[in-house]
Amino acid sequence: MLLITTAALLLRMPGFLHGLPTYPDADEPTVISIAVKIFKGDLNPHFFNYPSLYLYLNAGIVALTHAVYHGLRIVGIQDAPSTPYWLFFAASRLFNIALSVGSIALMYLIGRCIAGRKLGLVSAAILCVLPLHVQHSVRVAPNMLLFLLVGVCVYASLRFLVHPGFDIRWLYVSSVAAGLAVGTKYMAPIAVTPLFALLVRGESGSGFGRKAHAVGCIATMLAAFVVSTPYAVVAFPEFVSGLLYEHAHYTGGHPGSEAQWALPQLAGYLFRRGATPPLFLAGVGGAVMLSIARWKRAGVILLGPALWFVMMGSYTTAFPRNTLPFAYVISTGAAYAISRLKPSWAGALLCAAVLVNPVAADLRHVLYRMRPDIRYVAGAWIAGNIPEGSRIAREAYTCAVDEEWFESTFIGICGLAYITPDSLRSAGFDYVVAASHKRFESRDGRYSRERAMYASHIREFDTVKLFRTGSTYQGSSMRILKVR
Repeated sequence: MLLITTAALLLRMPGFLHGLPTYPDADEPTVISIAVKIFKGDLNPHFFNYPSLYLYLNAGIVALTHAVYHGLRIVGIQDAPSTPYWLFFAASRLFNIALSVGSIALMYLIGRCIAGRKLGLVSAAILCVLPLHVQHSVRVAPNMLLFLLVGVCVYASLRFLVHPGFDIRWLYVSSVAAGLAVGTKYMAPIAVTPLFALLVRGESGSGFGRKAHAVGCIATMLAAFVVSTPYAVVAFPEFVSGLLYEHAHYTGGHPGSEAQWALPQLAGYLFRRGATPPLFLAGVGGAVMLSIARWKRAGVILLGPALWFVMMGSYTTAFPRNTLPFAYVISTGAAYAISRLKPSWAGALLCAAVLVNPVAADLRHVLYRMRPDIRYVAGAWIAGNIPEGSRIAREAYTCAVDEEWFESTFIGICGLAYITPDSLRSAGFDYVVAASHKRFESRDGRYSRERAMYASHIREFDTVKLFRTGSTYQGSSMRILKVR
């Protein structure tokens, strides 16, 4: 496990400061800004697109970062009067990496609980290099916390299932973890995991029936959710409003991440990139083998992630991050297929074959994260090539400009899709910094108007500089247009 843990850190730590101090990833500022407000005393997040547990934990990270920084300031190592804001992002990313490595150790425990130490080690090694897991290990978002809590729920349910005595404590540990998982990202399907373990367990416990334990599990899950997201009760109308907004977001579509039905797109992502084809096939095949050989243990691992996969696949919006809980199924299934092969050299050969593509994808991702951020490159070019005092309109996800040298106006996410060229001229802008508009390249023509608007800007204004990511930079392409 020490070698696996070391490899996990080597794949996740390089480039973890990418974009900082100026350019955190999309959605990261939302988490940190709410965490800072909580740290300052407003315990109501006023945000329920996802539940509050991850936000409260990040408020704790903000408090710890603030305390450490000012401790260093007291002893003279730092001299800035306040904690630099970007340090909160860096600290939260380190927290996510710790969650990621912890989930790999948990994968070992789950595998060992299913079929012994060998399965535990192989499944942990597979999860360590799984591209889906590696690529979501750093970003400030609730996905990795959700993944860890799903693992705790599965492991505790397995311990309850296989323990020679009727050790009810594991069942309630699983229920707490399930409730906290729902309090991280509304993953309601995970609630079936402890209930399934209780259902298929042979004994009903001395003096206390299975139905009573089922009620106890449900009550425990509800209590854990309320503790993790208390303002779901205290500010119920606000909570319902946020929940409905998120439902509408997934139902209505998100440009660049949508389909008529998200399930095939999510499955295609797992097959092509999240796991890569050989590992995906080995994982699914092994999960079928495990279901035949040990259906109770397989059900504990499969049910929650599979139902979540189907639930998220029923929407229009297809975010790859929502496939993350299924990584337990792929890792365990592939490890089981490898461990069943005889002779042992055949299993080793299959292991090598299924891991080649994931490792190669991980190394490409590490190298990508270590490249210069294209936004810094574009910002430096603007400072050196655009006349001082120019009026610049900027879309979201583009570079910042020096407010002392230029008059900059933010025109929002995909602003050029909703502003005409004549409007930019009449507003007196000299230049526009445009982000990539690939999100509007829908095959069904859904965003034909937005694409036409971008085309009109590119046609009417001169492109003075085009920044492509290619193999040199990280980030999305940008285009600088001269309005007049």
